[in-house]
Amino acid sequence: MSGTRVLVATDHHCPAVALRHAAALAGREGEVVLASVLVVPHAQPLEAALDRAVADACAVLDAGERTAADAASFDTRLLRARSFAEAVLSAMEEEHFDVLVLQV
Repeated sequence: MSGTRVLVATDHHCPAVALRHAAALAGREGEVVLASVLVVPHAQPLEAALDRAVADACAVLDAGERTAADAASFDTRLLRARSFAEAVLSAMEEEHFDVLVLQV
């Protein structure tokens, strides 16, 4: 893909405004990736079964798929880390993204 890759990350609700901005930034040739971040407490292993938290994070991704209809290409990620920042930085190290969009 030759277009702009945009990462939208959240640890709460579906960032509808951020997704619209990301779609505009990505354009017709780009891709928008929505990452739902699970912050795992230090007292638990990263692979801990956090059923409710995983269900909530997946609901955010599902809502994002419905919201991101404007994006030419859209994908999702479920990230686990000890902090929101750690998850976002790891995602950006593992994959090439041109832009990071956060909704505050």
